[in-house]
Amino acid sequence: MKKNNFVLLSLIVSSILILTNCSSGSKDNNGTSEIFDTRDSINTIKWHKEFYVDDFGDTTNEAFIKTTTVGTFSNPRDSNEYLYVEIFVDKNSAGLFLHEYKEDAPAETFLWGSEMKMIFKNQAGEILRITNFSEWNNEGGIAINKSSDRSNFNRFLKRGEGKIKVVVEVMFMDRSTYNFTIDATGFTKAYASL
Repeated sequence: MKKNNFVLLSLIVSSILILTNCSSGSKDNNGTSEIFDTRDSINTIKWHKEFYVDDFGDTTNEAFIKTTTVGTFSNPRDSNEYLYVEIFVDKNSAGLFLHEYKEDAPAETFLWGSEMKMIFKNQAGEILRITNFSEWNNEGGIAINKSSDRSNFNRFLKRGEGKIKVVVEVMFMDRSTYNFTIDATGFTKAYASL
């Protein structure tokens, strides 16, 4: 009898866990985050929709989509160190936040006059180069400035369903190189929701 109760309890707990982990959709009823079920074989979500907040911390109606990835960075002091990357795209802007050493580190800021270039390569071997940037905001980040560069970047992500290799090179007093891969799976669906 004890064995039957244990088996029944195990089945109930397993069913609850499976149902809980399989759910997707809105994060809450306020519409502050919408998850796009673009899962790969290890069950990770690629792109999700969020909303900007105003100076008072209140959610606005202005949406963006976001994904994260990890990679490495090197400079004259460090080689192949941990890099956490956030990629943001909305209807009018696109950019990256590069966090060296750990996820909760402040995003890197780059001094005005820094020479910078981004090179993207998709699985088909196509290459996109972007060289016109500014700081995203006073907390750092890299904004892709020219509307033609943003359009090319968005088109490249839409065409590149799958892995896109990225190299970001920054030259000011010394050279820093950032290497990571963006998974564009689900980008087109997420972008259409903006």
